[in-house]
Amino acid sequence: MLTGQVAMLDCEPPAHYTLSGDGEARAGAVRGGARIELSADGDGTLLTYVGDVHARGAIARLGSRLIRSTANLMVKRFFTAIDGLLAEAAEERLQSDA
Repeated sequence: MLTGQVAMLDCEPPAHYTLSGDGEARAGAVRGGARIELSADGDGTLLTYVGDVHARGAIARLGSRLIRSTANLMVKRFFTAIDGLLAEAAEERLQSDA
């Protein structure tokens, strides 16, 4: 089991945010972060991000493939959750305007 914490740093809504986190488990520790940029894109918003992670202990010895695939899965889950929240908000707005 991994325990840790995540913090939002360098927040300048709505332009950009920085996420920083670390965690520890019996198998080692991880530390990482992501820079999230938001910009106008026609009628929508473009979200871009760059992230990195550093691992030590047995977690690091598992290799970058496992860490990369886990990180990609977490990013996919994040965007799926955001997409769902935005769809709910849009539906609520449409219902309140009717």
